[in-house]
Amino acid sequence: MPVHQTPTGAEIHYRQAGRGPAAMFFHAVTLDSTLWLDQLEGLGDIRRCIAPDLPGHGLSDPDPTRVIPTSRYASQMLDLFDRQTTLAIPRRSRAMSGRDRPWKS
Repeated sequence: MPVHQTPTGAEIHYRQAGRGPAAMFFHAVTLDSTLWLDQLEGLGDIRRCIAPDLPGHGLSDPDPTRVIPTSRYASQMLDLFDRQTTLAIPRRSRAMSGRDRPWKS
């Protein structure tokens, strides 16, 4: 798996597949990027799919400070996305409830 180094020195492992406009897939707490294997395979012909293991999950290091606010999670994932693609795409989030809403950065 490719690795992205965060500003705090933690390594974020991520899966990627495909080409085209980028899409990122985030897992919930206690899970990892394997949640999205079917989507990466199924969408890889039309999208560049990126599925990170969030800090402290899967193969990714925990945050060195041991305390990671949601804003830092978001900042680290935006940094990963920005380094992996130069495309400007609308950012959206989908909650576990299925609600779709604009990403607020």
